Amino acid sequence: MTMPRPDLDPALTGLAGTQPEDQLPPLETEGESGRLRQCCVTRERLAPDRMIRFVRSPEGVVTPDINAKLPGRGVWVTGERRVLEIACQKGHFPRAFKSKAIVPATLAADTDALLKARCLALLGFARKAGDAIAGHDQVAEAIDARRPGLLLQASDGAPEPRAKMIARAEARHGDIKLIDAFTSADLGAAFSREHTVHALIRRGAMAHAIEAVYERLARFRQAGPAPDPNT
Repeated sequence: MTMPRPDLDPALTGLAGTQPEDQLPPLETEGESGRLRQCCVTRERLAPDRMIRFVRSPEGVVTPDINAKLPGRGVWVTGERRVLEIACQKGHFPRAFKSKAIVPATLAADTDALLKARCLALLGFARKAGDAIAGHDQVAEAIDARRPGLLLQASDGAPEPRAKMIARAEARHGDIKLIDAFTSADLGAAFSREHTVHALIRRGAMAHAIEAVYERLARFRQAGPAPDPNT
């Protein structure tokens, strides 16, 4: 019997419900890796997991659709905050929707918050599934026993203990996959604690699923030169 693969499950990775957009042939093509979407700002064609879909609410408000399953015509933007900010500032949404589109001043922050919430929700799911370990001693023991799928360290944890835990994992297993973008309160909420500084996800499908969602958040937050706003 084939077991489900959370790392390939669209409902977990945030790619559920992708489908052709009505009357928008320029915004999608079939590439070697499957259907591609075209960014309304850069016009670059990318896989859906490297982009973010936006729709208009019934009131005409531009709304992030990070799971790509809300009904209606969608507009795709490269999944980087700097590109989204250009889309907001330069009127790309009304042009792409070919209709009035109200762009909230908080759209970039709202998108970041949704991506973050999706990742933390998966961490909570991993905890309930028994694939997560939290606490300094428990994580240290787990690292000694076997290679972790993901190592989580709170961004506001004390630097020395964090550095020692990372060094411990690297000394035993070489390069490891590290998530360090969340505060101890963020991780605590995911693990049903007040605060969590050290945690890990066991190797397996759940770790792959969390890594995929986290990469979307990290990509959205990455800094870099902005594309030509006149594109």
